[in-house]
Amino acid sequence: MYFKGDLIITDPSYIYNEDEITFEDLDKLKTILTDSTGCGDWSCTVFGNIENPKEAAEDPDEYMTIEHKRGNFCADSGEVCVALLEEVKQVCPNFVEWAFLHPWCVAVIPNFKGDVSIIDNPLTGSKSVIGISPIINKNFFTLQTGL
Repeated sequence: MYFKGDLIITDPSYIYNEDEITFEDLDKLKTILTDSTGCGDWSCTVFGNIENPKEAAEDPDEYMTIEHKRGNFCADSGEVCVALLEEVKQVCPNFVEWAFLHPWCVAVIPNFKGDVSIIDNPLTGSKSVIGISPIINKNFFTLQTGL
């Protein structure tokens, strides 16, 4: 799915959790990608500045460095989503404040322009989010790094 803007990667339940928003309200988001984590609850790390993020997600050793780390997020509902922050703020006005108080729950990829997909990762047996942009330093992948 194509995204242009500031991305968030998080558990979709965190978007509606604080404002009594329902899953039906998520339908108001025009640009959202959701999937099962493939493993239930998890924590993930976002790694960036990767030339080929899909290959890196399946063989990540050389990229698991502080130079490539871009953020963390977690999920408690067994689902993960990628959405545009601007759209999320329209549905859930308090989301930015909530995310600031819970930084381990939401990863932000600023100024992203490109395609995002959620793939099965054979290395971890769970899912990875892959972002591919024409601007190579914006490419990223996520990797399950905890439960």
